[in-house]
Amino acid sequence: MAYLPKGNAVFLLGYISFSIGSYISRRKWSYLKYQYDENENYISYDTSKIAIFGWIVFGLSIILGLLYYRLQGKSFLYMLTLGQRDSELSASSVSSSFLFLSCFIRSAIPGLLIILEYSGCKRIIKIICAIITILITVTTGSRNLTIATVLSIVVFSYLKKKKRPKIISLVSAFVLLYLF
Repeated sequence: MAYLPKGNAVFLLGYISFSIGSYISRRKWSYLKYQYDENENYISYDTSKIAIFGWIVFGLSIILGLLYYRLQGKSFLYMLTLGQRDSELSASSVSSSFLFLSCFIRSAIPGLLIILEYSGCKRIIKIICAIITILITVTTGSRNLTIATVLSIVVFSYLKKKKRPKIISLVSAFVLLYLF
């Protein structure tokens, strides 16, 4: 019962944010103007604002995810070495009021995919962003989150190329997922 007011406050904040977001999404966005190409696919004229949104989502979720791990007692060396060195800073655990920060690392995946598609930056920067996301998800200790991150990048690359993977690639991927 002691956490009921805090839980209600977090729920209320989420509900208000959802309501505001759904109200704003009903408005017509004037900066997104679409045109049809010869295959009747939409082409956006101005993708820079979408890329900026992707960078904001990615950066915010990485920062809040790293903040959660610091509050959990893990150091950055622990994350960079995938848990091999400097295992814990202290024996204290995260207060339950900061546990919601652990959910932000999941929102780095859509931000990363937006960056991969719409950002005009160099390829090496996109690869570094993908590696940062994969490293952080590996250090969470959640196999499901790591698999979701890697699979989302792989599936996105196949969808972007408009090709299907070969059967040998699928079989080897399933074997690796089973072993992982």
